[in-house]
Amino acid sequence: MNILLGLERLLVPVLDRISSGTFIKGISSEEVSEWAETLYKKLAKERFDVVVGIERGGLPLAKYLAERLDLEMDSMKICIDGDSKFKDIMFLQGVETGRKTRMIKPTRERYENMKILVVDEDCYTGKTLRIAEKYLKGDVKTAVLVDMSHKEYKPDFYAVKPNTKMKVLPWHSASPRYIDPMEYKIKVPS
Repeated sequence: MNILLGLERLLVPVLDRISSGTFIKGISSEEVSEWAETLYKKLAKERFDVVVGIERGGLPLAKYLAERLDLEMDSMKICIDGDSKFKDIMFLQGVETGRKTRMIKPTRERYENMKILVVDEDCYTGKTLRIAEKYLKGDVKTAVLVDMSHKEYKPDFYAVKPNTKMKVLPWHSASPRYIDPMEYKIKVPS
């Protein structure tokens, strides 16, 4: 497993360079900060009671938005029973397992009658965001840093909608400059 992650981290900059960012693009911390601020400005006009970050990848953005919007932040863990041992490897993600989805936390009753902002780092198929919306009670809106979705699902808010096939954020396992999402802090751009 560590060998595959190592290879993946080596391939990202090479593929980025070869494809000039059209197939895969490594995203810098500065770009993340700018995009997060763009998203914050879109959300500043809205009213929410709580920000719920989807663990693990959505937490850096959820922390940033909760702080900027001066809101309480919670996290939500969504597990797919029987996930492949390769689920952490970016290039092998998205393979359907046909297994049941389980919510690990939080209890949905906590959010009854609240205006909720569910945050994840990106949206490809919208599966995770749909699960969160369906599970939570209350008025749910979704926000992502990078919207790579197609026709089947659109998040309510996003910072960028690039034409690149894949974005590798600093807290993605494939990033050559990987930082654990639990430790990554998005800075307010100067």
